[in-house]
Amino acid sequence: MTPALEELSEKLAKGQVILFVGAGVSMSLGLPSYAALIRELGEHVGFDGPIFEGFGDYLTLAEYYHLEMSGLLKLQRHLQTNWKKSTKEVLDSPVHRAIVELGCNLIYTTNFDGFLEQAHRGLNQRYRTIRSAKDLVSLPSDRVHIVKLHGDISSPSTMVFTETSYFERLSFEAPLDVKLRADALGKSLLFIGYSLSDINIRYLIFRLQRQWEKEPIPELRPKSYVFMGRPNAVQSRVLRSRGVEPIVAATPNQSESLSTFLRDLRLRANEYAALQTSLTENKSKK
Repeated sequence: MTPALEELSEKLAKGQVILFVGAGVSMSLGLPSYAALIRELGEHVGFDGPIFEGFGDYLTLAEYYHLEMSGLLKLQRHLQTNWKKSTKEVLDSPVHRAIVELGCNLIYTTNFDGFLEQAHRGLNQRYRTIRSAKDLVSLPSDRVHIVKLHGDISSPSTMVFTETSYFERLSFEAPLDVKLRADALGKSLLFIGYSLSDINIRYLIFRLQRQWEKEPIPELRPKSYVFMGRPNAVQSRVLRSRGVEPIVAATPNQSESLSTFLRDLRLRANEYAALQTSLTENKSKK
């Protein structure tokens, strides 16, 4: 067992891990990458997809789509039509099943789809979806909280998709951002399904680092972790400087490696919890 995995399993056993789920997890169910989605949307506004992709960065292209379509309603309908999976299909995904069985009570995601919720329903796990500040009112503590940090397809107004919406989020002061900052003060984040070329996740890590630097004792910041599909010495060096420890996939098959990692993490957390219980019982008998 690597030191990082040992540390993480102990924290999971103590309920000190927040799971952070990215687009790579949904791609395991056949959803398109962000680039592929942009190409699809280019066809909605009269362009050949690959040609449209070359006209700007993805946020600018999303902004153009928003302007041409007078909003995101057509995008919502497109996603609701094409991002459908049966509960059986979702539960047949080893990654989604492993996420539920990992047992984190707090999950953040930047994904728009509802597959995390569907997986929890399919495995009879109670949950509450949090999309905006109003969902924080009278929040029950006896279920998994799934925080949709960038909104979801049930509500286009909550979706962080365009350049404008992304720029608005750069302040990191929206109610869900405030909640994340508070949650992250005492727990470790485990990022899965993210490409570290994604500026969203890099910016989030940077802001959390800056927050801790303002605290009286920044060295008390819990270490966070990111599951990487392949080794990258440059990214690993930068991540460690920001308090994030990389854990590299064991095989090139990223979905298989991720589900195996999550199951192994849960198993090791259970073993740690059982050992602590045994030690406590033995101590009490003396």
